[in-house]
Amino acid sequence: MKAMYWWSVTLLTALLIGTTSCKKKDKESSPGPSAPAVNSRQVKYEVTGTFSGHLDMTYTNAGGTLTTVEVSSLPWSVELTAESTVYAVAIGGGSDLSDNLGQPGQSVTMKIYSAGKQVKTQTTNTNEYGSIYIPAISYGF
Repeated sequence: MKAMYWWSVTLLTALLIGTTSCKKKDKESSPGPSAPAVNSRQVKYEVTGTFSGHLDMTYTNAGGTLTTVEVSSLPWSVELTAESTVYAVAIGGGSDLSDNLGQPGQSVTMKIYSAGKQVKTQTTNTNEYGSIYIPAISYGF
């Protein structure tokens, strides 16, 4: 479990360093076809599914650093307003191998919302032992 937890934290950290070190684009001149409200900082992370074990979820908090929480039942969500210095948010996680696994064939779906609009989603299934690793998804403002 410790390896999976650190892998998740390392992946999220690398993702955030890579996306926050880039020059910020002018969203008002080219918002793109699927952009939510211009410069919206309202973020909601949502985790749903049939997984019955415990999850360790790591996400970008309002200040741009990582927060890890133990989720003991689904659905779970958290809402925040990202600070202006945060250029991207991400969420990922996995089951705690030393504690409460799920059952084979169960699933977890992660979603990121910005300005009330779903902007990212990913569904992952447990392995034959009931454990699950959920690769991070991210969204840039």
